[in-house]
Amino acid sequence: KEIFQGVREVLEDQAYDILLHDSNSPKTPPYDKCLDLVKGKLAEGLLMASPMVFDEYPALLAKEDVPLVVMGETARGDEVNRVAIPNRASSEQAVKRLLDLGHRRIAAGVFGEGHVESVKRFQGYQDALLKAGIPFDPALVGEARYNRAAAQEETRRLLTTIPDITAVYTVNADMTLGALDAIRSLGLEIPRDISLLAFDDSAEVEMNQPPISAVRQFPVQVGRLAAQRLLTMLNDPSSRAIACQMVDTEFVERASMAGPSASRMKHD
Repeated sequence: KEIFQGVREVLEDQAYDILLHDSNSPKTPPYDKCLDLVKGKLAEGLLMASPMVFDEYPALLAKEDVPLVVMGETARGDEVNRVAIPNRASSEQAVKRLLDLGHRRIAAGVFGEGHVESVKRFQGYQDALLKAGIPFDPALVGEARYNRAAAQEETRRLLTTIPDITAVYTVNADMTLGALDAIRSLGLEIPRDISLLAFDDSAEVEMNQPPISAVRQFPVQVGRLAAQRLLTMLNDPSSRAIACQMVDTEFVERASMAGPSASRMKHD
């Protein structure tokens, strides 16, 4: 919703109408659907919210000279115009905060291989471990596909089967809340027993007791810049050279992080 707020602010100010389309039609391939919108004059240009990792069509559309800007990550990010956040670097910096506190057994909740954004954030987690000289342990990773209930189940499984975990890092706000549910269901206290860190902030993450440390994004700004980029491409076709504009994140440290629990480290 926030990313489209930014889009709307820019485009409506320029008297453009916005058509919202779901490209994941079971009848029409997304490439064909998007191409038909532009070639059929139903749309002058396209703004896309992060395609999945296996999607090739944004790059194919760009080769057809379709005015297109991707908002977020894409598997073919160097072949399309896009506005994104530094997912990998931001994730690495956030996990480093846990490492600096002394944590060495950090569980990671990820979407899985199906989403570029999650993959980048997971790579950042691995980068932080590598730079700290800590071997990556795949047993510490749980896949929950940005789903709160699945994240609760995976976090509970990790914490009960690997008792020396002292911190949990999740790559999405909904998964953070699922991890929180699991921690509480086990009678553990944040941050006394388990530190919790989120990539992605939300009102619920911020208002939790204790408030949860998070990497904050600025989706409204991503939407604004993407819309401005698309307007530039429409007004000046010579400006369509492939480029990526990054919108910085902000690390917000709150009370959910502390040094590792001595009682859990005894299991190490």
